[in-house]
Amino acid sequence: MSVEPRTRFDWNQPRTRAVGSFAFILVLGVLVYWFSQPRPGYPYKATALLMVSANHPKILFDTNEPKQDLAAFQRQTLAVIKGRMVMNAALSDPNLVELKIGEGESDRAAWLASQLKTSFVGEILEIRMDGEEKAVLPIVVNAVANAYLTEIVNVEANERQKRLDGLKRIWGKYQDDLRSKRESLRKLAMYAGSDDKDTLTLMKQYQIEQQGRIKGEMLSTESEIRKLKAEIAVLSRRKNTPDSRMEALTEKVEVLTQLEKALRTEWEGSKEVATDLTLKTLDLGQMTEEIRLAEKTALAIGSEIEILKVELQAPSRARMFEQAVEPKGPLVTTWLFR
Repeated sequence: MSVEPRTRFDWNQPRTRAVGSFAFILVLGVLVYWFSQPRPGYPYKATALLMVSANHPKILFDTNEPKQDLAAFQRQTLAVIKGRMVMNAALSDPNLVELKIGEGESDRAAWLASQLKTSFVGEILEIRMDGEEKAVLPIVVNAVANAYLTEIVNVEANERQKRLDGLKRIWGKYQDDLRSKRESLRKLAMYAGSDDKDTLTLMKQYQIEQQGRIKGEMLSTESEIRKLKAEIAVLSRRKNTPDSRMEALTEKVEVLTQLEKALRTEWEGSKEVATDLTLKTLDLGQMTEEIRLAEKTALAIGSEIEILKVELQAPSRARMFEQAVEPKGPLVTTWLFR
């Protein structure tokens, strides 16, 4: 029994190559079309990227605003962006109102937040949304990104401007207070005779020395008066004491008594001057210290004002890096590995 030889494909034949190429192209086209069609469970996705820094970018100077830890700031941002303030602002976007996004949901803000996926890669904030309606996805994502920039970032910028305005008002009050204190110091110095603490100390020392001298003369005069009175008492008991002698001694006692009164008045006046100088020295010292502290504070406030004037011109710490665009279709790799 004879067996017919099996026919073999000869790939060198033109007809065989043409049939094989056509079959390959046909299969490839079917696969590409099939993978490009949306399927349940393998939705489109739209992503917006924002550049978000934990701290405000600076042009040249560091401000006295508190610095934030990057990890803590990013956790806070991820929570804030899904908060009701941002969600409600996004849902108020005219485009979302027109598309009736979230209509029928009992809590539209909570529903929208549940549809979003947010994460950080370095300082890049990714806001993503998956779904079947590829034309709607970028509109929603961009509305959320813009709502975050408007409600949170722009408000922060306004708060920085308010801080600058507040510092200007405080600085103005310090300038008014300093003018008043300097005028008070000038008047006090005129009344005291000097605004120099060392000079006032010397004046006080002089008054103390003057008091000592006057007190010494008073004691000497009082001692002389006592001696004269004692002498008069002794002579008055003698019968042969001339009247002229008694009159001279009595007159001398009267003169010394008047001198003692004058010295006492001068001593009291010198004492008051010394006390007044002491109080004025304390007042001047206190006023000078108050002015010094006020000038130091005003200088710090003025410095911060000038720094903020420059740094408020710096870019915002959050800005749109890349808006979401309408997806062209699920990738083959996305379908395979989901």
